[in-house]
Amino acid sequence: MFSELEKHFKNGHKITLSSEIEDDEEIYHGYIAEMSRGFVCLWLVSDWHHDGFLIMPIKYVTNVRHGKYEKAYHRILKAEGCLADVGKPDWLKIGSIKSALKSLLANHNNVQIESRLPYADEFVIGEIKRIADKEVQLKGFDATAKWQKGSYKVPFKDITAIKFGDEYSTVFRKYVS
Repeated sequence: MFSELEKHFKNGHKITLSSEIEDDEEIYHGYIAEMSRGFVCLWLVSDWHHDGFLIMPIKYVTNVRHGKYEKAYHRILKAEGCLADVGKPDWLKIGSIKSALKSLLANHNNVQIESRLPYADEFVIGEIKRIADKEVQLKGFDATAKWQKGSYKVPFKDITAIKFGDEYSTVFRKYVS
């Protein structure tokens, strides 16, 4: 999968990325903003605009598509002038989950952390409170825009995706009390 992702990264292709874990499938649309041996960072597209970033371990990528639909979508995005800032933030490090979380803590502390593994199903939106050797501790907020009591500890090995800079969590975070 690494070489296929790398090809699309080098060529600046718009892609559809699939991640299927057991019977749970997620589909993401965008451009590869950065890669490391173990991780891919996707510059996400929703409708006709940039909608944040996704960092995912490559081992959870099950399919990558760059076909006629992605090519047409790219042509339209380009004509609309929506691709000027495709790329990752300079401060973001994706060599490991820990390095990604450390750079997010220092520069953009509003994240979504997912674990779609059957034994560790977890979805937290909030801020990083602490990064330990093998886990991250987060303070989350709920669907009523209230901080949840306590915190979540998510082992690095259980993280299947990190999302940040997206419209949903960014707007929601402004109204959390």
